Amino acid sequence: MPIYELTVAENGPKMKESAPDAAPPQEDPWEAPTFDLGKDGYPVFSAGHSGLAGLDGHYRWTGFSVSMQEIVKTLSFHLGRPVIDATGLKRKYDINLTWNIDAAWLAERAGAPEQVGDAEGTGFHGPTLQRAVQDQLGLKLISQKGHGDIVVVDHLEKVPSQN
Repeated sequence: MPIYELTVAENGPKMKESAPDAAPPQEDPWEAPTFDLGKDGYPVFSAGHSGLAGLDGHYRWTGFSVSMQEIVKTLSFHLGRPVIDATGLKRKYDINLTWNIDAAWLAERAGAPEQVGDAEGTGFHGPTLQRAVQDQLGLKLISQKGHGDIVVVDHLEKVPSQN
């Protein structure tokens, strides 16, 4: 199946290593992060707060003491395919990543690829997530074929209700 292999880019990682004694902020993981909108159109979180949010195709992920496992999990979700960590990085990092969602990709994921039309003037300008990972984090996503987990449901039965 299609996967991405995450490696360190040619010039090395650009992520800031978290202080060894730094603990991640104690925030409720189920609570949506609050944010303002910056002049550049990207979400901005309050100082010292982390979060991942997007508005009008502009996304920002700010994180503190983030492990490579968390980075891979988040990238897998937003890229729509498994990401395999081949960086060899073992520390935790503070990250601030901004990217734009491609209008064609967004329409395809929504099941309406014919709705894309001309993406000019839609606000979908700026780096893709793949480009942002390379330019802002110093990591590289390499598209390839690999093994992934697939769940297959081969039988469903409706259970009679107890009413």
